[in-house]
Amino acid sequence: MKHDGGWIEMSAGSFLRLLVGIAFLSVGLLVTTAPVCGPATEVCDNGRDDDGDGLTDCADDDCQGGDLLIVSEIQYHPSQVPDTEGEYVELRNDDDRCIDLGGWSIQEGSGLPATHFEEGTRLAPGETFVIAGNARSLQNGGVPADAEFRFETTLNDDCDRIQVEDIDGNLRIDLPFCNGTQDRRCGCQGEWPACPDGAAVEFCGASTENTLGDDWRCATTPYGDGDLGTPNAENVCPSR
Repeated sequence: MKHDGGWIEMSAGSFLRLLVGIAFLSVGLLVTTAPVCGPATEVCDNGRDDDGDGLTDCADDDCQGGDLLIVSEIQYHPSQVPDTEGEYVELRNDDDRCIDLGGWSIQEGSGLPATHFEEGTRLAPGETFVIAGNARSLQNGGVPADAEFRFETTLNDDCDRIQVEDIDGNLRIDLPFCNGTQDRRCGCQGEWPACPDGAAVEFCGASTENTLGDDWRCATTPYGDGDLGTPNAENVCPSR
């Protein structure tokens, strides 16, 4: 080591201590200049505890409060089993938060008796929930149902209406649907596809406003015993 034109002798121990000091100084600079990150935000559909509070996805309070629920698929005329067994309605959470369906209800038409969702029924973002006339797949044509409904009557093959109310009685979904021909009794909007017997109708629009028939398609994917649809699976959405 040179100083004032000369060299300063340094023992090996002193040199080692100098190196250690430089190393600690470097680490200190890195720590003090590193960006300070806030707490992680819980992602509500990845199966992990992102914010470290011991709660995951829909069990975390940070994921509550979603309300953007839509009807994404309807099977109103199964061909492999009777309507009372094989009809189903698929709901989908299009929100980025979980939806608590406990105490909500679904019904066919207006003023008819409703089926209520059980407490603890929660949908994560993007998750679907299928309600069928019969929840047993060996009897309903192979529908992977999550729950069973018993409408006052079976869904009408020409046109009908599906309504969902929240726990406070607020109408969250009011969806009239038709099989091709527009029936003034049901209030269908747009051009609904005329689907053959056994084919469900699937929502294929980009918007969450799904009352327009132009955004629906007849299913072409076989399930279970041979009817067509994608219950509790992604809609295929063939072109018309």
